[in-house]
Amino acid sequence: LGVTHQGESNIKNNSTTPILPDYTRVDLAAYYDIDEDMTLQLNIENLTDELYFPHAHSTHQASLGEPLNARVSIRRNF
Repeated sequence: LGVTHQGESNIKNNSTTPILPDYTRVDLAAYYDIDEDMTLQLNIENLTDELYFPHAHSTHQASLGEPLNARVSIRRNF
């Protein structure tokens, strides 16, 4: 389980510019050893599907954070 919190932040270093709102993102990872050579892994990012803006490029453009997404993988050791 991973939790990332970012407090609100000014887009530029003065008080008259817009503010990016704070956000909290929760990620989850689970592993299961199928046998000694094979592992099943589940990763879920943004578990609560939080709408967030991780950074801004200017006062008129901000990047939208990734929505809820999941990935399943199998790792095999040879």
